[in-house]
Amino acid sequence: MKKFILIISSIILMVYIGLQTDVEKLYPGRDEKAPIYLKVAEDEAYYLKVRQQIQHVLDQYTASMLKKDTDKLMEQISEEYRDDQTRDYKLLEEGIENELKDLGYVHLDYQIQLIYPTAQGIWVRMEKKYGQTRDGQEIAKRLIEDFLFVQEKGSWKIRGIKTVSKLI
Repeated sequence: MKKFILIISSIILMVYIGLQTDVEKLYPGRDEKAPIYLKVAEDEAYYLKVRQQIQHVLDQYTASMLKKDTDKLMEQISEEYRDDQTRDYKLLEEGIENELKDLGYVHLDYQIQLIYPTAQGIWVRMEKKYGQTRDGQEIAKRLIEDFLFVQEKGSWKIRGIKTVSKLI
């Protein structure tokens, strides 16, 4: 009878200690949002909502990339006309117009091909189409990239970009 009481009391003591232990300290780095990411594979309505949010983030990313290219072009043009004393604004305006005519319009478009949820986040495989139009002829290229989307503070952020050829 004493052994039985001793076994039961040790079991109760282990359960009590187990309940008092902070699991977060035992397993640091465990992502609490993993069920949110994996829910995309199970729930069709949630999948569509996430896809729409990811498309919105991609649109912002595309716009910022195009804006960076425009700023880079303007920076290159302004380097040619640094000296304020000899600056001819008419010549500057003509130079900018000629540069823009030579450069043409820059195209950048991302099309979602595959959404793959994992515990770390949501991997999105996309086809990147980019190019320029010069003299009425379009020079275009395409590339397959994988983006890792992670949800932070209620919004989706891009946390990793890998070109598929680097993954193989």
